[in-house]
Amino acid sequence: MDYLKIDNIYTKLLKIQNILNENLAIIAKMYGFNSTELMIFLDIKTHPNTDLNTLCDRLGLKKSAASKALNKLILDKIIVKDVDPIDHRKVSLRHVELPDQNVCKEETLLTTFKGITEHECSLDKINESLDDLIKILK
Repeated sequence: MDYLKIDNIYTKLLKIQNILNENLAIIAKMYGFNSTELMIFLDIKTHPNTDLNTLCDRLGLKKSAASKALNKLILDKIIVKDVDPIDHRKVSLRHVELPDQNVCKEETLLTTFKGITEHECSLDKINESLDDLIKILK
C-alpha cells in the first residue's frame, strides 16, 4: 500500500470538501439560507414528501443538524411538515412555492461547479473514480 498516494488523495478530498462548502455558503447567503438549510431545501424540493431519516441519509447529515435547520425552515414557512393523521410518528416534508424563492438545484450545481467549462475534463472519468472511491471507503 502506498501511504503517500493515499495521503495525497485524502488531502485533495479535504480541499474539495472545503471548496464545495465555500461555494455552497456563497449561494446559500444569496437566498438567505445557511449551507445546511440550502441543502435541505433543495433536497426536499427535489424529493417532495420525504422524511427526516431519508433526507439525512441522502445528504449525509446528522439528525440533530438537520432537525435544527429544518425547524428554522418550518418556522420561516419555507418547508411544511405534514403529520400522518393515522400514525403520528410518520412525518412528510415538502417545500412551499414562494415567488421570491426561485432556488433550483440545477442553478446551484452550475454555480458550485462554475469552473467546469474552463478545464478540459471527463465527467465520466470523474464519476467512475468517485464510484471507485465510494466502494473503497464503504
